[in-house]
Amino acid sequence: MITRYEIKKGTKEEVLFLHLSYDFEFASELGSIREKQSLKARVHRYIKDRKIDFKGKYIVLVVGGIMTLAMVNKPVLASEISNKSYLPKIEINEVINTPRKTEIDISNQTMVTVYRSNGTLISLELEEYLIGVLWSTMPATFHIEALKAGAIIARTYALKQIESGKILTDTNTTQVYKDNNQLKNFWNSDYTKYFNKVEDGVRDTKGLVITYKGDLIDPLYHSISNGNTLDSNIPYLKRVTSPWCLNAPYYLRETSRHINDLNKILGVNISTTPLIIRDSNNRVRTINIDDNIYTGIELKNLLGLRSNDFDIVFNMDNFIFTTRGDGHGIGLSQYGANGMANSGYNFRNIINHYYTNVRIEKRA
Repeated sequence: MITRYEIKKGTKEEVLFLHLSYDFEFASELGSIREKQSLKARVHRYIKDRKIDFKGKYIVLVVGGIMTLAMVNKPVLASEISNKSYLPKIEINEVINTPRKTEIDISNQTMVTVYRSNGTLISLELEEYLIGVLWSTMPATFHIEALKAGAIIARTYALKQIESGKILTDTNTTQVYKDNNQLKNFWNSDYTKYFNKVEDGVRDTKGLVITYKGDLIDPLYHSISNGNTLDSNIPYLKRVTSPWCLNAPYYLRETSRHINDLNKILGVNISTTPLIIRDSNNRVRTINIDDNIYTGIELKNLLGLRSNDFDIVFNMDNFIFTTRGDGHGIGLSQYGANGMANSGYNFRNIINHYYTNVRIEKRA
């Protein structure tokens, strides 16, 4: 019945919003006083089972973004309390409001709690949460098989965080998450088309995660590799070829910096051509600028470059940096995954290419 909850600050005190699945029918639930009491008991049991830290006394039930019922000491129809002053004015900005009805198996839900950057705390069903993550971390224009791979990565990451006792946020400190209202504003008239596509990527892979020797992996990914992913000391994050990245948009980018800007940023006075030393992946290992040595990653971060695989050309008091790829280069390349999908590979092929000796199994 209840798919997620959120606590919001009212004008007087906290209010608990409980979001219900679409198949909930108030007519049958409120047919008698006994049924009202049963509904109230179920709500209280949900609060107890979820260990919700709620200090207020107002509980609002929501279906499809519409306040349908409120509870104080007993269930009261929302229409009965709309003009009463005891219910604080609350603006609902996180609602179940999808363009098509999705049948959700509410008998075996995995719930996640997300600390939002706007100060609210929400709890929602894992698969619903993953739709908001996949929207935000991978282009919805991608091939469906690439989106499926992205959904499995997002699910694996979320469950790994929860397993480790860590907190999920809606920023890149964990995984970026956007709600439906944010996504509607972004996609406008294309919202329904892309929502349905992203939802398919999540629903078609429901419960699937990536494991290594029975444990959830840390599913690192990046946007575009330089043609090869990076090797690491983690056994499932090894170097693999990714030729599909070479055709990705913005594989090559140019960034121009005036010599005076570089001097200021680096705290040097450049008078000689920088000396670059590369590693086996053709990325910049170190760069010597007038006897000041930086790693490629340090310079990338200082100058806001897309990658630490770059060339430098000096031209008329400007340094031209040409980067290859986008991101740290470890694990799955998103544009590489899309290239694989467009070449006929499925999500299992994609995951097993970018992560070494892993298994895709049902966990949640």
